[in-house]
Amino acid sequence: MGPTQTFAIPMRIFDDEWYEISTTISASGFNVSVDGQHAAFIPIKEAITWANPVFGSDLPTAGTWGFGPFQDQIAYFRDFFVLDVVGQYYWYSGDIAILRNYWSNITKLAAAVLGEVDPVTSLAGGDAGDFYFLAQGYFNATAPSALLHLSLQRLAGVATALNDSSAAALYTSTASNLSMAINARLWSDSIGTYSNALLDSNNYTLAATAFPILAGIANTSQATSAISKLSTLFHTIGYKDSSAVPSTNLTQLSPNIQGFLLEPLFVAHLDLDVPADVVVPVITNLLDVFWPKMLNQNQYYTGATWEYLYPDGSPGIDLYTSLSHPWGSAPTYVLSSYVLGVRPLEPGYKTWVFEPVLMQELGLQWAEGMVPTPYGTIEARWEIADGNVRMTVKGPSGTSGVCRLQGGKARKVNKRDADDDAHEVMVTGGERITVVFNI
Repeated sequence: MGPTQTFAIPMRIFDDEWYEISTTISASGFNVSVDGQHAAFIPIKEAITWANPVFGSDLPTAGTWGFGPFQDQIAYFRDFFVLDVVGQYYWYSGDIAILRNYWSNITKLAAAVLGEVDPVTSLAGGDAGDFYFLAQGYFNATAPSALLHLSLQRLAGVATALNDSSAAALYTSTASNLSMAINARLWSDSIGTYSNALLDSNNYTLAATAFPILAGIANTSQATSAISKLSTLFHTIGYKDSSAVPSTNLTQLSPNIQGFLLEPLFVAHLDLDVPADVVVPVITNLLDVFWPKMLNQNQYYTGATWEYLYPDGSPGIDLYTSLSHPWGSAPTYVLSSYVLGVRPLEPGYKTWVFEPVLMQELGLQWAEGMVPTPYGTIEARWEIADGNVRMTVKGPSGTSGVCRLQGGKARKVNKRDADDDAHEVMVTGGERITVVFNI
């Protein structure tokens, strides 16, 4: 890949403004427009000089622009991720009506995916793009198998809501078999974490750490060991995708893959009681060291997250690095769910929890935010003062919530003494409530 280049444009671009960027490819070059106004022309010779076709056409006008010219991009995010998106869409929206309209097609996709499960190993073993993306090119691998487990669990919830008991039972049983196979075949006592794949047993990856925790496959001991092992993947500012990746000044560090890791770190502490001193160093490396590199360098700043970084903090694959890469933006939802602490307990936030995690350990004193739901907005704020956590929340009418704090005990509810041994307080939608917890 070639060096990073800059091009003068005839208009001013401002922070906190949305712009529509369009690119057309011709035989002579690339025309870039901003909100319909021509902004820059990049001669085709500038691209050809540094072109290194990977797959697909080597013609300068062929391929998928979003991943650089000359590359006919395979669908990395098909199948498993699509099923997971269906499950998550229902969980956060509660919109079963639209899924009912497409359920026949969704079950056909699920059937095709289930056909990729290896009947001998009970692991994911087909040829979907997710295997290449998450498993360093291997089949029968930890990360895609755990992702399939997670996707099927979530999809089973959709099937249940649609009264499709046979599909729900199939997805649940397959997920259970995947979980057992991952722990039986891919956990490695000798390296203290999950192996990347059956045929790559000495290699371990960020994705193979993240997805078994997020899917509820790893137990406390396994999660603790696997997260502790991540220190061997840290390189200068962030974590390498894999132990097989060499540590050089050209190592590509992925916000996308590290984003998959961020949520499981909070889940490991909240659900598995993995100690704070195990998860917090990794969280702070990600939030205080790695992601800020995309924000605090004026030379490269775009207001968005990137595709890759080099260890020196610059864009990771030079000319063709996306500097507006939504897949690298995991903190935007993880901070809302775990640091602010508002999460659904039922589809569509019909019931919800306000439960911030690791506030003191991350050096925080307060957080405030609003979470949109199909019923309206949940307004939440917490602050630490005088050895207590003061939590204020108001949910929309038609919902109910619970306010709680891990390891804390409620002392006051709306300035009145709380019930003895109250570790959580119920919240009625439409009412604002303030709870003081000791810590």
